[in-house]
Amino acid sequence: MAYSLSLSLLYLGLLCGNGLVSARGSELFTADPSRGPHFTGCRSREQETFRCWWSAGTFQNLTEPGALRVFYQTKNALSEWQECPDYTHTVENECYFNKSYTYIWTSYCIQLRSVPQNITYDEACFTVENIGELIAMELLHEG
Repeated sequence: MAYSLSLSLLYLGLLCGNGLVSARGSELFTADPSRGPHFTGCRSREQETFRCWWSAGTFQNLTEPGALRVFYQTKNALSEWQECPDYTHTVENECYFNKSYTYIWTSYCIQLRSVPQNITYDEACFTVENIGELIAMELLHEG
């Protein structure tokens, strides 16, 4: 058990050193209400599914549903950018990845985009293990 935890921490250190995890302190994302569109967090409670949230920030013209979209790419395979598999209708600004889209030990990169304007506002990279262990401390989630 301790060996497994040590290995996970070593892997996390390698990811941070290679820039695959955007980390400040113990958080992958920061909440700054004065900035534009940005991710506010991602979390996997059981490492079988995960969710990511975002905010339009100060860009009020991007607060309508569908104005901002989430795209993802896995890094273990040479995959193309794909749109969020499921925008949750019960929680505002949430993208849900079910078991079909969630793989442990796989690096994910996500982007927050305004598709009509072809602008990428924010990007973050992580593994499901990172957002399950690191964010268990409670990642800031707006709304």
